[in-house]
Amino acid sequence: MDFAYYYSPIFMDHETGEHPENPQRLAVINNEIEKFIPRDKRPEMWIPPPDATLDQIAEIHTRGHIELVKTACEKNNSALEMDTPISPLSYAAALKAAGA
Repeated sequence: MDFAYYYSPIFMDHETGEHPENPQRLAVINNEIEKFIPRDKRPEMWIPPPDATLDQIAEIHTRGHIELVKTACEKNNSALEMDTPISPLSYAAALKAAGA
């Protein structure tokens, strides 16, 4: 079975505190994948994703929402809404995640 894993270190910078989407959860996933596909032995299977383009993201979200998220991250806001925590690098991480 072939397998590839899109991963960028910036995903670990999407700090959300106690929210389920957090770097600790991703670290556990990475460690489990690493057991079967060691990064140092199979680096071609750990693919760095490109950034999604704004046009690609705008197929799902309005440009106003995209700008809201970008600006909130630049201003170091801690959340978009009560249940949507963000951090300064959340926008950059989202571009990579959407590009995967």
